[in-house]
Amino acid sequence: MLPATILAATPAATPEPTLLPLSLGLVMQGNYLGQVIGPVALSAIVAAAGWAAPAWLVLAAAVSGALLALAFLSRRHKAG
Repeated sequence: MLPATILAATPAATPEPTLLPLSLGLVMQGNYLGQVIGPVALSAIVAAAGWAAPAWLVLAAAVSGALLALAFLSRRHKAG
């Protein structure tokens, strides 16, 4: 659900129509990078600290995403 939502929101978040292909490429690279690094990072954390430890990584990712979204929205409202 999340990759589809991000792909659908990319045209609205792109400052200029000419930058849309570049923006979509960056979104896809981030998506694929997360699919590669995420399982490896979580399994390394589980191996080192047990099954409860990955919750902190997921929480940190969620908080980081929320803060980035708020920063983006505040910057967009100031510009628009």
